[in-house]
Amino acid sequence: MDNRVSDSYRMFLQTFTMIIATLCLIIVTFYWFILALLPLACLFMWAAKFYRATGTPLATSVSSLPLSLSHTLFF
Repeated sequence: MDNRVSDSYRMFLQTFTMIIATLCLIIVTFYWFILALLPLACLFMWAAKFYRATGTPLATSVSSLPLSLSHTLFF
């Protein structure tokens, strides 16, 4: 298991570095790209914040659903 973790970590870092390098190369080549990237980053942050805020109550209600169904069906 330890061998797999280090390989997964290495692959994650390699992929993350390639994404950052690609974005930097695009920004250096087409400096107008950053004007499109900033609103998209803000939209992503807002969507992630909204998802985290609405996901917790939904997960709580879904986790209690099987318990209530089994209680209703078998008792």
